Amino acid sequence: MGSFQGFTSKGWAYTVAAGLATVAFYKYAPAPGEENYITRYIEYYQTPRELWERINNHHLAISHDASEAKLLIDDAKRPPVHRYRYPQSFDTASPFLIPVGGQVDLSDLKVKGDKDL
Repeated sequence: MGSFQGFTSKGWAYTVAAGLATVAFYKYAPAPGEENYITRYIEYYQTPRELWERINNHHLAISHDASEAKLLIDDAKRPPVHRYRYPQSFDTASPFLIPVGGQVDLSDLKVKGDKDL
């Protein structure tokens, strides 16, 4: 035969105990406006809101600076390189009959080829 099923089973005992615990909780629980020890404990160990605002604002400023630096670097382009087909043409100019200021002084010019860059 099966087990006896009545009002003396464990399920009913758990239901009655849960009901009594609920009634006791609502009777002895603090009112919504009252402060209790759990609230005081949480407030004592909680980080203040001003500190979090300061940390978040500092992080925002650092992130903004980093993103601007990244955009600056990402948008950067190398200066254009003027490659001459015949760089020896700098040395072939005639030094005679050139008016004053008509030629740039190229004495310290160093022409670099593709291998020199």
